[in-house]
Amino acid sequence: MSALNILFAVVAFAAAAVVVWLCVRWRRLSKTEGYKRLSARTYAWCLSFAILPVAFGVLCLMDYYKGSPLAPFLLAAATIICAMATLHRENGKTFLRTARDFVSAYAPWDSRPHKAKLPGFLSAPAARIRKARAARVARRGERQAAREASGKKPSAVRTWLHGTFAPWAKTDLVRLAVAAFFAFVSLEICWHVNLVWMNFLSRLIDWAMILLAMGAMYFLFQRRSWGAIAVAIALYVLGIVEYFVVVLKGSVIQAGDIYALGTAAAVSDGLKFDFGGTVLLGAIALDLCFLALQRISPVVRRSAVGLDSPADADEAAATEADATGEKDAAPAAEAAPSRRAGHRVLGVVLNVLLACACTFGAWGTTHAAYAWTQFLGTKFWQPVVAYSDHGFLTSFFSMWYGMPIEVPRGYSQQKAKGIEKKLAKQYDSSDSAKTYARAK
Repeated sequence: MSALNILFAVVAFAAAAVVVWLCVRWRRLSKTEGYKRLSARTYAWCLSFAILPVAFGVLCLMDYYKGSPLAPFLLAAATIICAMATLHRENGKTFLRTARDFVSAYAPWDSRPHKAKLPGFLSAPAARIRKARAARVARRGERQAAREASGKKPSAVRTWLHGTFAPWAKTDLVRLAVAAFFAFVSLEICWHVNLVWMNFLSRLIDWAMILLAMGAMYFLFQRRSWGAIAVAIALYVLGIVEYFVVVLKGSVIQAGDIYALGTAAAVSDGLKFDFGGTVLLGAIALDLCFLALQRISPVVRRSAVGLDSPADADEAAATEADATGEKDAAPAAEAAPSRRAGHRVLGVVLNVLLACACTFGAWGTTHAAYAWTQFLGTKFWQPVVAYSDHGFLTSFFSMWYGMPIEVPRGYSQQKAKGIEKKLAKQYDSSDSAKTYARAK
């Protein structure tokens, strides 16, 4: 074990320790700086970013890392930044102000909070952001007041569609798109760094394939991020496997390799799986993917049934009871749960249908990838070059669909045997056969 690997392990473990320290520090800042108290889910997300540095530190102690000395420090920095961003999501302040508070709000020898002003080139953009946010909130309040003053109530279908699709289209779709991009980077950058010079449409097809796969899992798990997280992890692991195949075999994972997994496992016992810095760059991209996915709401929104929160439901029930009297309040209270249950069932069915649609779209993009490589006339005689030019997913599925050999027109075994006998007779009567006989 080299001294550099020991240093890299120390850096990795220190980054994980900083993540834990940030979680502990937040409790004190919630008391002294007015920060919000975090949920258990946020703490779990923040601590999950420490898993990769810990795993990397253990591998360094086992002397498996043989890459660039800069990559471990980049991984440590990315881990800390992602943890800070996760804690910041429930803070309600700008990210720069959160970072400033963590640096200047507390010192071990002084328990008093300290205030520091942001420099001018940072405070001016932050002020513009706060002003634009306040203007958006004010406009939203004016529209809400105008609707209430007019006395017109939106239909139940419109309320349900707005509560169901509007938040997803504005927030979750963007987050899934960003997560799909970083998942694509984590897959590709592990085994090559030719991302800039890749074919643009091939990159777009790969990204769309990953986005539709994440969307299918997102809807299948009822708009939770668990399935999309599994897709991102699977792509990163696939990138690591591709890295070792390229380094040890000098080739890439092809469709035919699936049928030779047993042979590959049998001959891999004597190999040493040293990895380089590109694998750590893939881990950084995976962290950024998680940072986008952790902002997806983990619960079914109550606005889908026309109520924004349990308090709104209680207030609506109380208002209805005051308007109709105590005798009419009980039937209304009994009807509300059944109506909400019906909306939930309808939402589950709709999510499953959308998951099927995304799955069909992902399957369609694989055929689009094959059609694109056929249009370009891409040859896979040098698979490493082709995979580098078109990306892993586009190239893999193109070779998959190109594996079956089409039967020529008019082919039959009898005709093939007849042609074989005819050519054999021509060879036996040729000078080449006589020359072969004399040489023998």
